[in-house]
Amino acid sequence: MWRCDQCGADVADGDLFCGVCGKKQPPAAGDGSAGAARTAVTGAAVCPQCGAAVTPSMRFCEQCGAALQSSGNEPSSDGQAPVPVAVDHAQGVEGDQGDSNDVNGGVQSGGVVPGVMPPAMPNLTESGSAPSSYPPLEGFAVDDAAVGAPGSVPVEAPGGGRKRWPIVVVAVVSIIAVALIAAGVWWFVIRPAGNASGTSHPQPVSAQSAGAAKPHAGKNRTSAPKVASCSTPPSAQLASTAHEGDTLVAVLDLDTNCDNSNARFNRADVRVSIRDQDGVAAAAVFDFSKHPIDFKDGTASLHLAYGLSQYWSPYDRIDPSGSDVVFQAGEAGNGGDVQAPGGAIGGSNVRDSDIERNAQIALQSQISHDSSAASDLYDKYTTQLSSKKYGLQAEGKTWHYRDIESQYLQMRLKHPNALLIWAATYSNYTEDGNPADYYVVLSGESLDSVDAANGWCSSNGYSSKDCIAVQLR
Repeated sequence: MWRCDQCGADVADGDLFCGVCGKKQPPAAGDGSAGAARTAVTGAAVCPQCGAAVTPSMRFCEQCGAALQSSGNEPSSDGQAPVPVAVDHAQGVEGDQGDSNDVNGGVQSGGVVPGVMPPAMPNLTESGSAPSSYPPLEGFAVDDAAVGAPGSVPVEAPGGGRKRWPIVVVAVVSIIAVALIAAGVWWFVIRPAGNASGTSHPQPVSAQSAGAAKPHAGKNRTSAPKVASCSTPPSAQLASTAHEGDTLVAVLDLDTNCDNSNARFNRADVRVSIRDQDGVAAAAVFDFSKHPIDFKDGTASLHLAYGLSQYWSPYDRIDPSGSDVVFQAGEAGNGGDVQAPGGAIGGSNVRDSDIERNAQIALQSQISHDSSAASDLYDKYTTQLSSKKYGLQAEGKTWHYRDIESQYLQMRLKHPNALLIWAATYSNYTEDGNPADYYVVLSGESLDSVDAANGWCSSNGYSSKDCIAVQLR
């Protein structure tokens, strides 16, 4: 008896074909050199691939992993247990392809099968499946339960339990890794911040997120409505004028030009001018970033203070109904803010050149305005309080238009009937051939005699140098 070199089944002496796989067998020993191809059955139970000891119940070799195929469950006729042999999954056959019904899987009649032991199953890839180059099983009668489909992982045979430990190790390591990742996510992302003992501490809250809940510290936590800022200058109307000492106070009625009717105008460097029919009556630069204007339902009231160098018409000559108020943004101030009376906002001067020009225009306008009242004093006596010309060196300074106008305004505040005239217009100033290019301030009082005029000067605290009697002609 020998073993089939194709499937390892027992083949009796004289059988020409294997009773399990149907493969044609080589001639018996003594029939020629081909007889050496038959493999005798011995009593030794070893793996035909690597020679390791095997038992009849094994389906795979524990040393090399070769698949073992038993010829049956019953002992052989010689009383020995069948010896497992390797099943060939890779070895092909030589010769031309024969008839499809040939049980030899394509070997022609008379062909010779090489007398070699079938190779062991190829090593599995790291993933556990057979290599992609593993050849298909064609024309072989192989037990699927023992071998499985090409590329599949063999089922572990009894006695092979020791091969499970790598899979168990991998599974345990995977579970531990997942647990560690989950713990890290919880610790760094989900859990509330706290100290090492597990006590949770409040997290810092941004100013933006805290604004809605706690806008102000202290007992009163009621949030005030947010006021929208606006840089668009408002429209204004002069309501009235008054004076505090020598300071002009103008009251303005404002209408916002912002989209929000409750907006706040808080722009710096804004020039506010009051213009009448004679020119610029007052102008100064105000910083509304320090003194913002809060509108309510689109309107607001504003009190502005103008110093002596910031207005050029007497307060009672500025007619609200015939005046315009102009807000001009982006104007730089000149010097510091004037001292303002309570409730008013003071501003700084405009440019010196603007002050000088506005003062000159105001002097001419005032002379024209007062000419009618001056003519009523013809053949009457009155008192002269000042006589100045541009560039005059007197009283420790050089007089400019702004100085002459400021002096007139101060005297008019003190004497409401005061007049401003141009000396060259009247003969009493030109008849002696003296220069008459002077601005002259008169008290405007109508007096009957020189003595009466001198008495008025004394009663008002003027010396003979500062106050004299004159008769206009």
